[in-house]
Parts: sequence; structure tokens; C-alpha cells
Amino acid sequence: MESRYHIFVMIPSNLNNFLLATIGSSASFIGLLFVAMSFTLPGAASQEDAHRKQTLAEGSYIALINIFFISLVALVPGVQMGFVIVVMSLVGLISVYRSLQWHKRLLLASNAFTIVYSTVLYLGELAFGLPILLHPQNVIDRFSFMTLVIFLFAMALARAWELTGVRNRKI
Repeated sequence: MESRYHIFVMIPSNLNNFLLATIGSSASFIGLLFVAMSFTLPGAASQEDAHRKQTLAEGSYIALINIFFISLVALVPGVQMGFVIVVMSLVGLISVYRSLQWHKRLLLASNAFTIVYSTVLYLGELAFGLPILLHPQNVIDRFSFMTLVIFLFAMALARAWELTGVRNRKI
């Protein structure tokens, strides 16, 4: 007899360790982000600098929350993953929009790259989640799923690194 859970998109079982690792590491990075914010925000040179740092922290936080919830929900049997992926991608796109609103006049080259990268990544996540939402009988492609999560980590860590204020130096 078929389980009623087979009507939902299933995460391949060999991704369980990857999912557990992403849950733990995203939760750890969220905690470290709060520590970093407690040191960097009080030292902001101006209101404009404080807004820039808040925007970077928000972008990093949203990406880490995205990873955390998608990975956590993926471990629950029978959950419609497409819905979670679509909702989290929309939350990410709203974050990008807010970032654009706060930094219209400060759109530096590094900010522009971050905004374009974030937009493309969240639109890609949306494009990944919609077919899963519309065709729940499918199995998620593990390579695409892992790639999505790794790129979300890259974005979150890049924004967190920029939040620290450390600049690349030419040798």
C-alpha cells in the first residue's frame, strides 16, 4: 500500500547528512552574525554607515534563515518543499528590494554586484521551487538542491564579511 506522503516532493535520503550539516552551520553563522552586529553597529561612523551595515546584516541573515528553514523542512517526511522554497525565495527578493531602497544613492560597484548576485540567486531559487510546487510527484534533483544551498551560503558569508569592514588589500 502506498504511503500518502508519496504525493509530495521527496528529498533523496542520501542528503540527510548534508541537510543536518547545513542546519547546524547556518544556525551557528546566525549566532555569529548577531555577535558581529553587536560590535559593528555601535561603532558606525554615521547614520548612513549604520544603515549600510544593517542592510548587509539583513541580507546575510535572510540567506542563512533561508538555508536553515529549507534544510530543516526537507528533513520532515511528506512536506511540500516547493511551497517552502518559493516562500523563502520571495522573502529573499523582498530583502533585495529593501536593500535597493536603502542604498539608491550609495550604489557602489560592490553593492551593485551584491544586489545583482542576490537577485539572480533568489530568482533562481524561485525558478527551482515553482516546478516542485506545481508538480509535487517529482523527486528533487540533489545536485541542483546542493548547489542552491552552497550559493546561498556564499552570499550570506560574503555579506557578513563585508559587514566586518575588512577590505581586500593588494599585495
